[in-house]
Amino acid sequence: MSADHDDTDGRAVGGVMRDDIPQILADVLVDHDQHLEVWVRPERAGAGYTIEWTPVEFDRDTQDWQPASRSTRLQETVRDLLERVIGGENREPVKVFAVNDAYLFKHYFEEKSVFEALRSYYNGDQSRFEVPDHAFEDVQTILEEAGFEPVLIRDVRPFCVVYPKYREHPTVLFKRSVLQQSRDRVHIFLMQDQAAVEQAVNQGATPVTDTDLDDNGL
Repeated sequence: MSADHDDTDGRAVGGVMRDDIPQILADVLVDHDQHLEVWVRPERAGAGYTIEWTPVEFDRDTQDWQPASRSTRLQETVRDLLERVIGGENREPVKVFAVNDAYLFKHYFEEKSVFEALRSYYNGDQSRFEVPDHAFEDVQTILEEAGFEPVLIRDVRPFCVVYPKYREHPTVLFKRSVLQQSRDRVHIFLMQDQAAVEQAVNQGATPVTDTDLDDNGL
């Protein structure tokens, strides 16, 4: 990550640049985007700062950092940035599971407007949202703007449990699972969060991590 400041950004600015601001912002952003080029400029009359940044990647041909493909230069005030990044700790998390070529999640949205914005991705038969790869960024934005924190899970194994096929299944396995599959003599359930895993285990399911299955079965 690099952090630079531009005192004018092509326009007259009356504020004063503090030398520590770029590094402070770099520290805030580092856990969210590992490779960024950052510009900071003071607002008029020293009322605050505006930060601009773009994702970058190392170009082996030029041996230099270049804007990442399909990236855009983003901008917001420092106040909004801090509220978005640090305030995210108070957002309600939504676990989103990367399975094959789609992103799956299950959540009940009390606000009808949020569901309506996501309706096109909802599979009513499976009671889950199914988002293709090309649409994930749009869905992520919808969730964040509605006050949720999408948490992308690529290693789904810790969220999977198994249950014998020929036994009566607890309701939780269907109500709180995102995906179900069959293998040999068991059913495998991908649960929507860790609390659902614990509830399923308390009702007789077995974590995949406690079995001899060599993968999550999905």
